[in-house]
Amino acid sequence: IGYPEKLEQEIRDFREKRPALLSDAFHFRDQWDTLVVPFLQKIPSPHLIIIDALDECRPPHRTDLLESLLDSFKPGSRFLPLTKILLTTRDEEDLLTASDSVRYESFCHTEKEKEENDTDVECYIRNRCAEINKREPLLAPDDIDRLVQRADGLFLFASTACDSLKLTFDRENLLKAIMDPSSTSSLDSLYLAILNSSVPNDGVSLNRFKQLLEIVVAAHRPLSFEELAIVLAKKIDAQSLQFMVTALSGVMAVSSTSHVHIRHNTFREFLCRRRRAGDYVVNQHAGKEALAFFCFQSLKNESPTMADIFQQHGHSAISHQPSPSRGVNTQLDGSRVSLLDYASSYWVAHARDVIYRPDIQTETIVLFESNLIRWINLLVQKGGFGSCMTSLDQLWRTCESARRTTLSSQKLGDTIGDWSKDVLAFLQANQLLFQRPGLDIYGSALTFLSRDSRVYRHYNTVWRPRIPLIRDGGIWMLSERHSRILHGHEKAIKAIAVSGMGDLIASGDTCGVVNLWNGGSGALITKTSQDQQKVIALALDPSGRRLFIAYDQS
Repeated sequence: IGYPEKLEQEIRDFREKRPALLSDAFHFRDQWDTLVVPFLQKIPSPHLIIIDALDECRPPHRTDLLESLLDSFKPGSRFLPLTKILLTTRDEEDLLTASDSVRYESFCHTEKEKEENDTDVECYIRNRCAEINKREPLLAPDDIDRLVQRADGLFLFASTACDSLKLTFDRENLLKAIMDPSSTSSLDSLYLAILNSSVPNDGVSLNRFKQLLEIVVAAHRPLSFEELAIVLAKKIDAQSLQFMVTALSGVMAVSSTSHVHIRHNTFREFLCRRRRAGDYVVNQHAGKEALAFFCFQSLKNESPTMADIFQQHGHSAISHQPSPSRGVNTQLDGSRVSLLDYASSYWVAHARDVIYRPDIQTETIVLFESNLIRWINLLVQKGGFGSCMTSLDQLWRTCESARRTTLSSQKLGDTIGDWSKDVLAFLQANQLLFQRPGLDIYGSALTFLSRDSRVYRHYNTVWRPRIPLIRDGGIWMLSERHSRILHGHEKAIKAIAVSGMGDLIASGDTCGVVNLWNGGSGALITKTSQDQQKVIALALDPSGRRLFIAYDQS
């Protein structure tokens, strides 16, 4: 869509002012109604949005998208009068349920007739086979006719078979396997034919291929050859991995950035079902366990030590002024940087799925007790709070469920559950405060935690001596027990207002930034700014519902 320049600028400004909306912490419907609909309404001319292959998205994300779209076009809705949407998808059960639940005046469900579809698939196969024969005359006319019959109008079968014949090392054996008269036209038989012709017929090779597939299936994002070699702990080198992926090129693909992914979810589903995949079935838990251990080791060994972070941020035990934050990523090579980002984002998700294993429980506790702040430092840099808080909440709920069973260990039910709950509360209370890396921020946030929190008991004694006194960039408060520092200003603070009950604190600086804080938790509630307007006075009304700001406009 060609947005007018003014509208493009409005979208950029909105994203900068409300970056938290882009995180996984917000429901998709909220994101759609806030980030998409208002800007589509501002487009002055009719426009078309095309969404192809919705079934490729994972549930429940695709149903959230479809339901949001349909609600924008339900009868009587004037949300998007100039917008039309063209959407293509297979007839998946969840999508059919979502689209059939309510009838829409302007919603048209179009299905191709089978004869027309079969003709399209046949045309596709003949064109692809002609391209293959240009490189190497392999497919006779009878073979092409049989391949058309085998596809039986299923485009995915046709495209997978043609891709495999084009890219495989052993076209002749693959063609025989596909054309085997004892096999059926199902995708399962095609996937078995591809695997049988691509994987060497010995136990060692089969195990190596399964190790690769277990990692690719379990990973939360595609990994590069170098990353896969690191995750597999040098069991398979990058060159061998590249050869293996090429052998399976009909069902696996490599992006322009050398990241490996499975071409279609049906192959992923096939690999996870023993009745369908037979000897090629992958152990999902083995892949998740391997990735969980890799994440633990990365956060322990690859991320900077606490001394490195202190030096990186220019802090010492007697530091009084914070220096600008710098990223740790410059210290690491590209592949390890990418994997460190992966570990910081997904270790909770992987550990949660195999948390019943004692060794995973031990590693989880070690990370909470030794590497928590290092992990948060990485999260701050890459903005991964939303997904991690969701995973932590799920981990805590898993532990709560285990706590009620007689079979659960105390380590899982109590220790990990309590840590998960306390870390989640720590991140939730300070999500807006964690807008940039800086040890002063973590230390300040820790002082506001409940004394019963494991995070407070374990880390506060370490951090308190290192919390700097901020002269221009923060607020120094004194309480009966210790000093508390709220960080969120980069310029000198000129005005402060406190509500009558002490539950709200407002602060303004020389650059026009005004922050509103929770006086009890220390969390940053919201912030506003008036460029180049010095704040000279602040006042909160007795009810705490209104904040008055005075600027120096001279």
